[in-house]
Amino acid sequence: MAWSYKDDRRLLELAAQSRSYEVIANLMDRSPKAIRKVAIRLGVSLGKNRRRFTPTERLKALRSSASAGG
Repeated sequence: MAWSYKDDRRLLELAAQSRSYEVIANLMDRSPKAIRKVAIRLGVSLGKNRRRFTPTERLKALRSSASAGG
């Protein structure tokens, strides 16, 4: 199943809520491996040592994924 811009936004929202890969995978009906792959593409780190992104950084990640055809 292809990832859409809406899926990217949803992943970023869930990551901002400090959700784990497994929880996000269940909520989005995707595999944890797919969540990790897209999180890396978006520059999002999930887990206990994750970096918190500012709203500006999140918007920049969304724009870059949209321009990449996401």
